[in-house]
Amino acid sequence: MDAKEIKNFVGAAQKHDKHVMAHASGSEGIENAIQGGVDTIEHGFFVTPDQLARMRDQNIAWVPTFVPVQMQVDEAEKMGWSKRIVANLQKILDHHAIRLQEADNMGLKIIAGSDAGSCGVAHGLGLLYELELMERAGLSPQKNLHTATGASRSHFAFTEKICFIKAVYIPRMILTKHDPTQTVSNLKKEKWMIVDDHWIHSPPNIDSSCL
Repeated sequence: MDAKEIKNFVGAAQKHDKHVMAHASGSEGIENAIQGGVDTIEHGFFVTPDQLARMRDQNIAWVPTFVPVQMQVDEAEKMGWSKRIVANLQKILDHHAIRLQEADNMGLKIIAGSDAGSCGVAHGLGLLYELELMERAGLSPQKNLHTATGASRSHFAFTEKICFIKAVYIPRMILTKHDPTQTVSNLKKEKWMIVDDHWIHSPPNIDSSCL
């Protein structure tokens, strides 16, 4: 889609109170998404600092999705990638980490997402691994947790009664002895979760990077 097509698509979505999330990488695709006025840009590999600044100014959130590329590096042997390909993938990840730090420093809204379902990225565990990768890239644990909680709540108009601890709202929370504000990896340790009206026990030592 070019910028005009995306803008028309966004306009139609807004008439029905819908959000538009654009999966885009490469400067041209990202540029079209920005000019089209989408709500979020997923992936955003090879985004430029200028594009990040305009995303911030237009209130377009960024969902970096490190984990799909990281899984290609982690499981290179299974994927059949050569050392040259792995080196190039690592360069992409290193560049992405620099852009994440720039985005954070300039105040761009960052939202956690894993692209779960892509090769090697599990649902649930993929998001946990994504948080670890963003912490590794330089995002503080506190800000990292916000990307998975308050950032999305403030960016989207949820119709469900979620995201607050208050009367009539559905409880969704984690109870743990292990402080995730020290490192998000503590979320892999034993915890209890309240999801709507259900209690779920999560055992310790979850391997968030497993295929």
